[in-house]
Amino acid sequence: SKFRFEFLRFTVAPFVQRVGTLGRSTAMGVAPTPRGLGLLACICTGGLRTSGAVPLTLDTRGYFRNGTALFFPVGVNYWPASTGCNLWSIPGFPSAEIDHDFAVLARSPFNTVRIFLTWGELEPEEGTYDEEKFANFASMLGLAAKHGLVVDVSAFVGWMSGRLYWPSWKRGRNLYTDPTMITRSRAFALKVATVAARYRDTILALEYGNEMDCCTDKAGSTDIIAWTRTIYAAFKEGCPGAPVVPGTDENTVFGDTGWPLGGVTGQIAGDLFNLHPYPVLFTPTKGDGFFDGVTQAGPTYDAAFVRAHGPAFMQEWGTLVTGGVVQQDSYLRRILPESLRNGVNGWLYWCMRDIATHTTAPYNLTGLETQLGLFNVSDQIKPGLEYFGEFAAHVTSMSTPPVLAEDTPDAVGLYWPVHTFRNGDPAAVNATPPAIQAGHATLAYHLLHDVGETARVIRGDLHLPAPISQLRVLVVTSALLSPPEIEALAKWVREGGVLLWHGLTPEYFNTAATASLVGARLTNTALNLPLVDQADIATAAAAATSGPNSDREMGTPTSEVVFGGRRWWLTDWISDTPPTLVPSTAARVWTDNTNRTVMTLTQLGSGRVFAAVPAIDSTTLRLAGTPGARDVWGEWYATALSCARGHSCDTLRQSRSPHHKPTPPAARLLSNVDPILPSTTKGNNAGATVYSASSQYLDSAKRVVGALEDNGVTATLFNRTLRMPSDIHGNTLVVTATMPLPEQDVAYKWVEGGADRCLVWSGITSRTFNPAMYTTFGVAAVDIRTAVNSTVVVFDQTFVLDGFADSLHITFDGKVPQRPEWGVATAVAVDQRGIVVVHRRKEVGGSGGGTAVLVTPSAERSSFNASALARWYRVVFELCPSGN
Repeated sequence: SKFRFEFLRFTVAPFVQRVGTLGRSTAMGVAPTPRGLGLLACICTGGLRTSGAVPLTLDTRGYFRNGTALFFPVGVNYWPASTGCNLWSIPGFPSAEIDHDFAVLARSPFNTVRIFLTWGELEPEEGTYDEEKFANFASMLGLAAKHGLVVDVSAFVGWMSGRLYWPSWKRGRNLYTDPTMITRSRAFALKVATVAARYRDTILALEYGNEMDCCTDKAGSTDIIAWTRTIYAAFKEGCPGAPVVPGTDENTVFGDTGWPLGGVTGQIAGDLFNLHPYPVLFTPTKGDGFFDGVTQAGPTYDAAFVRAHGPAFMQEWGTLVTGGVVQQDSYLRRILPESLRNGVNGWLYWCMRDIATHTTAPYNLTGLETQLGLFNVSDQIKPGLEYFGEFAAHVTSMSTPPVLAEDTPDAVGLYWPVHTFRNGDPAAVNATPPAIQAGHATLAYHLLHDVGETARVIRGDLHLPAPISQLRVLVVTSALLSPPEIEALAKWVREGGVLLWHGLTPEYFNTAATASLVGARLTNTALNLPLVDQADIATAAAAATSGPNSDREMGTPTSEVVFGGRRWWLTDWISDTPPTLVPSTAARVWTDNTNRTVMTLTQLGSGRVFAAVPAIDSTTLRLAGTPGARDVWGEWYATALSCARGHSCDTLRQSRSPHHKPTPPAARLLSNVDPILPSTTKGNNAGATVYSASSQYLDSAKRVVGALEDNGVTATLFNRTLRMPSDIHGNTLVVTATMPLPEQDVAYKWVEGGADRCLVWSGITSRTFNPAMYTTFGVAAVDIRTAVNSTVVVFDQTFVLDGFADSLHITFDGKVPQRPEWGVATAVAVDQRGIVVVHRRKEVGGSGGGTAVLVTPSAERSSFNASALARWYRVVFELCPSGN
């Protein structure tokens, strides 16, 4: 096998606080109070099963077992390609297609499918079930059993692919608080479980519903927890022993939707928890593309967070932008083995197939959702995703669980504070919001990884692991702590722990333990910090061109300190009035450029504390999408850990295990950009149509009309539904940012209809790109980069494009296409990061077809004045056929 796991050693380790739930340390079960709802066996079989297989269970460490054999569910989320998520609302049932797809899975290394029921279709009238659809549901389970697959059944699909699917008879009643809706949902859950019980050998888990924390129904955590207990009991009644999984998305990590995995706010019912991590788009902590360590750290940190609360199932994950082969491969090779090491017990890719239809909701408005399949039409895993097949083959052959980060005391603990989620916790009203706290922790996780450290999540609401024997180093990532937490940390340090504490406030010193930890007392004066001025900026620029020295902002309170042989600008603070410290018992003190104490090293009992007044992790989070300035803070972490561990504090600590990042393919296109000669004919006597899909981009479209008219082009604003090619006036169509997929078909047909026609697309959103676009423009979306100003030179003219339709830069490439027709465009302009920002394709649709020009940033949303925008479009129109 090509598979290599250098970090894996196999053993079954004893379970400790690593993943303790509600303070328990002897079982992985995460059943709610009352405690009697613990882990129950599901009468399922493991792997690609044979007759006579024994039931699947969850063991005490949260792994599935087929009898005594280890079982990892690996597979896909599933909708038939012909229907997508409208499976239950269209006439007929594609049994042959489903049978074929399940057979494909059975021939692969995969063993699991997740299927979905839309409640309103199976119960079209309140209290009345569609028995034919329930029979089709049973048929799906039967087909899975036929092919030896196990199934995760998602029961209440009120939210899917950006669309709501509640029953029409719900009529706005709240699912969690309305007595009738609670009664109806319990009855539906019992009905689903009763059907599933006929195929108990095939049921991996029963699920409340897809990402119900995203739905429009909101409630307090107490009501939501009560609802989950009701449905949990119904599932157990109807299908005894079937494990129950919530189906929530990443809002359980960084949101505040009232679906707590544990802690002071309570705990939703379930036998295991799940995560739905995706790169860049659906996370508040955004790295710079697939190759970036922060992007890759997102899913793996989330896995560690969920694992800290119970068994962790990566129930839904994917890459979103599926055109890039090397980009996806790099991403998978990091997140899959690392999530295994962080305790994940299963992986289901979103999704098995590309969706063939894009004329109905939600696919008519969201092109991204049509192209997320793992398999192509030839039943092969798509290029760039093959590693998942290798990974599946590996984990399904494992006989013992891996050694996890939580199994070694050497893994650095990332402290999760007691009070974070405000829904259900009045004490969290002034706490660090979960999105920010998760961002702090994700950046710390990434930087620790970059300097060769392994990290895990430690919950503040549970007893801290024993220092030295279970956990040696703990990091507080610029979080707001309560007095009992500070006292617990002091006790842990006295017993031998090493604490790295970022972000101090004056209020902390109301607790006596703070002075002991920091080795200093609070004075009555605030830390009066100078403001950044132009002279400071010039000095910083002369000292360094990247890293912390260059990330200073006008008007930011700033402290300059030398640490580990490097000068650091400290610009972020938890409090508006950071504390001024007078050292007392600190063994070492670092002062800033105003002679104020900003860092201390203190021996406390048998342990040590390195404390920093600044909120270091707020700085790194602010730099999340700028790797050059961000990653230098890994040196801070390495040096601070060395210092806290009793080693050198004065020598900058480099990575103990350097991580070599591959160079993105776009960076190599700089020498391969084909020259384009401008046409000799200026102007466009035939005119142009400027399309705007929505009011959101109407002002942008109006700016384009003005720019074209300034160039002598007769331009028509079109902000209606584009129904037929004759709606387009002139021989140029300019699309601003987005266009529904059915209307894209009209535009593509139009540009194929004449060699003098030109389609210019300016600005890309995630709702826009789809396979039909790739074919028309001859390039595919390959990555999601941060929205950094793009400086480009076209026809010897320089432009700075700083407008992006999604506040992200979705990048395209034709050098590594998954289909030949996606690699026929010419790269026209490359920016300073090596990203091709202008592509041109001639002869769209074949000989006699027109020209398509794709511009990934949005010029009309950039800070161009009218003259600059007119100059830009004059250049862009040079790429169109002569005479445009």
